[in-house]
Amino acid sequence: MIEAERRLLANALLDFSNQRFVLLSEACIPLFNFSTVYNYLINSNESFVESYDLEGPVGRGRYNRKMRPQVTLDQWRKGAQWFEMDRDLATEVVSDQTYFPVFQKHCKGACYSDEHYLPTFVTMKYGSKNSNRTLTWVDWSKGGPHPAKFLRTEVTVEFLERLRSGSHCRYKGNSTNVCHLFARKFSPDALYRLLKITNGELANGTQSGDDYFGNLKWRDIAMTTAWVVWNDRNTEFHENDWRNPHHTMDFVRAYLMEFQRCQQQQAIRTANFGGIARDCNGQVIGAVAGKLEK
Repeated sequence: MIEAERRLLANALLDFSNQRFVLLSEACIPLFNFSTVYNYLINSNESFVESYDLEGPVGRGRYNRKMRPQVTLDQWRKGAQWFEMDRDLATEVVSDQTYFPVFQKHCKGACYSDEHYLPTFVTMKYGSKNSNRTLTWVDWSKGGPHPAKFLRTEVTVEFLERLRSGSHCRYKGNSTNVCHLFARKFSPDALYRLLKITNGELANGTQSGDDYFGNLKWRDIAMTTAWVVWNDRNTEFHENDWRNPHHTMDFVRAYLMEFQRCQQQQAIRTANFGGIARDCNGQVIGAVAGKLEK
């Protein structure tokens, strides 16, 4: 995981215009618009890598004595893998040839390097330039190895407002209630409701009274639904992953809304298509691809 993150940073560093670097997952959402996020990051003189000393089996208990002398138990730290850092720190992370090999060799099994390498490395070498907090809000209140996942029915205006301004921290030496710019984990079926809230169509976090599919053409709705249902069927049959029907309908609606917005921005003259055929055992037996021109 850490090697993948270093490769992402190295690739992003090739563009000299990139000054701040954020790691997010597909289950993350932004809590503010782009300009707010940009100004918050670009005007900060710190990086945002969560780092803390935690006793017990999931903290100090993961330390391997073979890491000495490069990393001692007192230097061992834990933190969220979702980081934000400036260009100088990103360069140091990519260039590290002292501590990264130690974690590669000795942080295995129950030791999750993505939760320990950056917090430990940053605290040891660049602690004075780090805020020791993450910008990604996560709910661990339910316990267990994974944070809470929020479904469509749990997404409300009030809930999002609490994420935006319900915490207290320090930013540029001053106290603030804007401590998180992103949040996770949100299920795919929450996408449509998030879009409605963003567009101001959900005053109280509930669906408005207008038709669910609005002015979309029923031909497009039927074709897209058939495609998504077939894909969900294959996913359940071959991968044993069952999809919630609400997720299916919200995905169809969000997909068609995005397609509609693209059509409004510019005329689509060409399109590509592709398909794969499988037998009853899931083995690929054929494939086709081509271009459609208007």
